[in-house]
Amino acid sequence: MNTLVRDRRGPATLKIGARQFGIKTLATMSAGEENVKDSEFEELRLDLRFRRNEKTYKDLVALLVERRLQNFWPQSSTGMAARGRRLTDWFEEPKRDPFDPFFLKLVKGAPSADRPHMLRLRDALASRLSRGSIPGVRNDEDIQAIMDAIAVPDAPLLEKLNTVLMFNAWAKGLDLTHTATSVRSDCDAFVRSKGAGRYRQKLDHYKSDLIAQMFRDASFRHNYGGLDEFTRMSEGQPRALITLLKQTFDWAAFQGERPFEAGSISLDAESKGALAAADWFYNNMRKAGGEGQAILIAVDRLAELFRINRFADNPIECSLIGFSVSARVGSEIAQRNLRLALDHSFLVEILGGQSERNSEQVTGKFQLNRMLVPKWSLATGRRGIKPLSETEMNAIFDPEMGEAFERVKADWTSRMNAPFERARRASKDFVNGSVGDSQDDLFGY
Repeated sequence: MNTLVRDRRGPATLKIGARQFGIKTLATMSAGEENVKDSEFEELRLDLRFRRNEKTYKDLVALLVERRLQNFWPQSSTGMAARGRRLTDWFEEPKRDPFDPFFLKLVKGAPSADRPHMLRLRDALASRLSRGSIPGVRNDEDIQAIMDAIAVPDAPLLEKLNTVLMFNAWAKGLDLTHTATSVRSDCDAFVRSKGAGRYRQKLDHYKSDLIAQMFRDASFRHNYGGLDEFTRMSEGQPRALITLLKQTFDWAAFQGERPFEAGSISLDAESKGALAAADWFYNNMRKAGGEGQAILIAVDRLAELFRINRFADNPIECSLIGFSVSARVGSEIAQRNLRLALDHSFLVEILGGQSERNSEQVTGKFQLNRMLVPKWSLATGRRGIKPLSETEMNAIFDPEMGEAFERVKADWTSRMNAPFERARRASKDFVNGSVGDSQDDLFGY
């Protein structure tokens, strides 16, 4: 095929379709020469084009879905259960409003003092009290004053945010009594006005992680749902979206719902469908032999670190599913497995790269394919990006470095969870991402 492309005659155009990992060589039988991109051929990545133009992709998939469902849609032309209904209205959306009664149900109506996030903070403070190592906390009365200050009985999600702000102040060595007073003031102002400001920014940035932690505390499956979220998860690949919708449709029908006929598809069916689609996407890689196994190990390790961050007392980044790394960082094996994960779409390259704060060097920026995130209860939105050190890069992408990965895991866990001892100690093998810049700006206490 490469030779045919190179030696074609006349004004001829050949269109050749292939998956990324299907292109094994550019060599030809013409004196051993290789085809050169943008000379002998032009590469057109449809998924990249769709990701660059979200509106075009949304319009395309909406048309695709409507055509596939036209035989199921009610024939009536009016009414909520009719053909005139917006496509997005058929999908129940996850709860995001911090004042939604749903969050009171999530904590099972428990008083503030008995909610899991409040108990976790209180227990962490009490366990270190005797050592005198918590700034601004000298006795049980100080702990109680802090807990009273940050309690928000009618809005558990805001209360959850307040506990994270306290953990963040603790990690930075700030006076927790003074911090609690500031948090109380900012929270009260937000409750009164619902307006923009420092507290609103913190809530918007960390809302996804806060809700995920509350779901885990309540032993609930994390919710994924809404056509817009499914479209984002498909990463510019219509086939992936169709798989998501098929799995969701099957679960809804199995549970006795009437998808695209009456009501809305439940969040439960959507979440089960998203998880089933993630398993399908993941398990297909098991057929790829040794290369596939190396990719799965790397992705498992990467997702495990992202989970540590997502469910930590003090996450270093919000909605973390992305990382950056220099092309000069990592062993040959690690770099090869990174490329394989990209070729098989387990990782997605983020356009434009990222400039390092100190050197201004542009590094590659990548993220976990959103089709996979339900497998680890990660976010579908991407905000934070974690720069990887050489040690982290090799520990994640070299299958033989299991012990090194366990050390990286321990380092992440210690730095992000009370009492944050390792967060205050230098470690030459750990690049601490944007903790200093991002969190100082975001939390600001």
